[in-house]
Amino acid sequence: MKSIISAGLSAAILAGSANALNAVGIKGQDFVDGTTGDRFQLIGMDYQPGGSSGYDSKSHKDPLSDANICRRDAAIMQRIGANTLRVYNLDPTIDHDECASIFNAAGIYMVIDVNSPLPNESINAKDPKTSYNKVYLNRTFQLMDAFRNYPNTLAFFSANELINDGDTGKSNPPYVRAVTRDLHQYMRARGGRVIPIGYSAADVREILADTTNYIACSIDGEANNESKSDFIGVNGYSWCGPDADFTSGKYKELADIYSATTIPVFFSEYGCNEVTPRSFNEIKSIYSKDDMPTFSGGLAYEYTQEDNNYGLVEVKSDTEVKLLDDYVTLGNKFAGIDQNYIKAHNESATAITPPKCDKSLIKSSDFQSSFTLPKQPDGVADMIKNGVSGAGGKGIIDNIDLTLPQGLKVSYSNGSEISDLKLEKKSTGNSLGDTTSASAPGGSGSSSGSSTSKAAGDKITPAAQAGIFVAGLTYMLSML
Repeated sequence: MKSIISAGLSAAILAGSANALNAVGIKGQDFVDGTTGDRFQLIGMDYQPGGSSGYDSKSHKDPLSDANICRRDAAIMQRIGANTLRVYNLDPTIDHDECASIFNAAGIYMVIDVNSPLPNESINAKDPKTSYNKVYLNRTFQLMDAFRNYPNTLAFFSANELINDGDTGKSNPPYVRAVTRDLHQYMRARGGRVIPIGYSAADVREILADTTNYIACSIDGEANNESKSDFIGVNGYSWCGPDADFTSGKYKELADIYSATTIPVFFSEYGCNEVTPRSFNEIKSIYSKDDMPTFSGGLAYEYTQEDNNYGLVEVKSDTEVKLLDDYVTLGNKFAGIDQNYIKAHNESATAITPPKCDKSLIKSSDFQSSFTLPKQPDGVADMIKNGVSGAGGKGIIDNIDLTLPQGLKVSYSNGSEISDLKLEKKSTGNSLGDTTSASAPGGSGSSSGSSTSKAAGDKITPAAQAGIFVAGLTYMLSML
């Protein structure tokens, strides 16, 4: 059997934590549960409460710094079956143990970006050479140290949309691989679990195939394929409106592009809002063995309502949240996902061998075709060897408090308040159907497929069915 990234050491490393989720690794085009070997697909959302202002390095505030807010949001995500969230901007110096432990207990994994929009905290797309420096890499290593000891850290993004047009396609691909290389080296030097590292790509069709081919190939002689991305996320917004379908929404083009890729691919963002409220009809294709069999799910953009109008919920205060229509629709579409299918491997995909890096992989004459990477800045080799200091946090807290904040009010857009919201402890990744409060009003998600096709052990109980029915009936009566 081929090696599985991060899974091999999971049992030994996590044995001391009875509350730890199973580590997730990679086998070919699939994410896999490192303990059971089941295929793992991301079902979740992007999470950056407060937008860019939700991260303030001066006050040491970020989306995972307040345990009460994490309890509140974990319960809301858990209610509709989310198993993964992506967090963009984080402070590596603060302690995230409580929030990481809350999401872990809730059965929710985290995909972590190591960059932020602030100066010296990401590669500058217009000036990659000078921004790729020791100060920047020190922070990325701190961020990795801050999150690598949490079992529910699913993956790291080394960069986000650094390649987004013809000009950046010429200059920036080597820097994506360079940062990925440095992060892989740092992680291996620290020992312990090897967590997947990948790239979040802009859905620019003219360069998307070349971007994928560039970051996913193997450079001859490179140790451990250390600059190769372990996976790729796509920020895709081409499926717009309730009348779009697999072809007109241009998802067929994406499926064709990734039909033979050798690494996992998922939507790191999706959910076009040109027509509102959103229908999220693309979910049926994202999790389809016929439409997109090589995709590993996706993350809806985004959890909180911000100025760009992509929100699933509106946060009115720390203790008051309104669930928007998009939240209800997303939950109903999640309910139609075939749990049996998403746990089954695509065997033809897992057997694919990564191609060797060669300029013949690059089809556009304007895209970078050299695989000579930038040298590490002076002093970085020592940081990799000796580690960096300043990262907060130690690891998962056993028996973390899951009590929801006092006075919490969560209601639907029509004003109907949820009386049964709770945060339940899970021993495996969260999934719809194993909790009595798993569905949004509207019920089973019949508009996107059968909700009765659940994995063994995840069948909806009679109590859960009753809860779903009552919630849906209450919501519909309130609309009369």
